[in-house]
Amino acid sequence: MKYYRIMPGGKSAHLNDCLKGEFIGIDFDLKDELSDFINYDWEAFKKKFKPYYKNLNPEKSNIAIGIHAGSVHAVCVYLSAGDIILCPDGNGVYHVGEISSDYYFVKGEVLPHRRKVNWHSKTVNRIDMSKALQGSTGSGLTHCDLNGHADEIEKLIEGNRLPLIVSADKTIEDLTEFALEKHLEDFLVKNWKSTSLGKEYDIPVVHLNNIDF
Repeated sequence: MKYYRIMPGGKSAHLNDCLKGEFIGIDFDLKDELSDFINYDWEAFKKKFKPYYKNLNPEKSNIAIGIHAGSVHAVCVYLSAGDIILCPDGNGVYHVGEISSDYYFVKGEVLPHRRKVNWHSKTVNRIDMSKALQGSTGSGLTHCDLNGHADEIEKLIEGNRLPLIVSADKTIEDLTEFALEKHLEDFLVKNWKSTSLGKEYDIPVVHLNNIDF
C-alpha cells in the first residue's frame, strides 16, 4: 500500500467536485486521453511522455516538463487500487480516500485524467500531524510521496492522535525528536552488549562520587 498527498486542482479548487464525483485527477491542459502512455515503469513512461508534453508546451522548461510528467505518472499510473491519498481543503483539513480504479479519461470535465476514489468519512486535521508529516504534505507539487509516514497516517485515519509531549525545558526545540533520541539512548545502553560495537567497546561509567558539585 502506498500513501500520497494529491492536490485536487490548484489551491484545492476542485475538491468538492472530487468528493461528489468520487475521483481524483489532474489537468495540466492535457486535452486528450493518455492511455497510450500508461506504463508502470517510470523510465519507459517519461521517455515517451516528455517529448509529447514538450511538443504541446514548447515554452515550458525541461524542469517543469519533468515535474509535470512525474505528477501525471504518479496520479494516472503509479497509484494502485487500495492505495491511500490525502487531499487538502486549503483550511487545514485533509480528506482521506482509497484508489479504486485504473486510469480513465472524461473529456471536457475538470481534472479529466482520473482515478476513482472511495472517500472515507474520516478526515485528518493538519494540526494533529507531526511536524515531519506537516512538512511533507506542505509540498507545493501536485503530488508528494508520504510512504515514510505510513504508520502515522494509519493512526490518524483510525482517530488516534500522536501523544502530546510536554516539557518545561525551553532549550528543547523539538520535543518529539528529543523523546525519540532519549528512547534510542535508553535502548542502546540496555542492549549495548548485543551490538557489534558493544563487542569491542564498553560504555564509560561515570561515578557521582568522583564529581565535584
